[in-house]
Amino acid sequence: MSGVIGMIKRFQINLILSINILLLCSAAASAAKGEDAVIEFYLKKADSVMDVSYIFNSSLHYTFTTKAIYFITDYRGTIKKVDTAVFLVEYKERRAASVMVIDSARIQENTLPKEFTPAPLWDQHLAYYFFPNDTGAGQLAIGFDPAASCGDKLPSGFLSLDRDTYYLRNLNINYPRKEGFIKFSETYYFEPLEGILVPNRLEIHGAWNTFMSQTYFRQNLEFYDFRIQ
Repeated sequence: MSGVIGMIKRFQINLILSINILLLCSAAASAAKGEDAVIEFYLKKADSVMDVSYIFNSSLHYTFTTKAIYFITDYRGTIKKVDTAVFLVEYKERRAASVMVIDSARIQENTLPKEFTPAPLWDQHLAYYFFPNDTGAGQLAIGFDPAASCGDKLPSGFLSLDRDTYYLRNLNINYPRKEGFIKFSETYYFEPLEGILVPNRLEIHGAWNTFMSQTYFRQNLEFYDFRIQ
């Protein structure tokens, strides 16, 4: 009889443990879904603001000056060469209408990128997450990685945005497969300017294969003197 009672008690204990585990898993899944919904809300809001407020998404006629500083380094980041160039750029209808070279480059790779507009922040093929040390201040930090089903085809990185205005403040993107490079990343820094969001800095890091070696570089682009025509 005592053996039967013992079996019943063990069954009850196992049943209770199983129910508790299921409840914990359900709570964790619900919390994850809730977090995903919050992140999706913020990123879609930020994308909407970028669409209407980011100067390179607008049809405005404007000019700006860009200072490009190009570093050739070794794999440790030690600088081997430095080059500086300055450009006066005119934009019309979302494209460069003219580029005036104020200070020419000595390193041929020290040129302007073809565009200054990152891809939309929200992408269903990326997995997003909050940072555990986020204190709830004025800026919200969000990290992202490729979803498990996408392998290493998509970029990873992190961003921060203003909780109230949804203005993007910075964006880091690491590209696992950038054509012509063995590594490539971009970091944008933005600021609002009289109701328009503009970049004030873009940092590009990369490397490519050369004969029996690799070339590492860093390019810092500084933007200033935006003028609406």
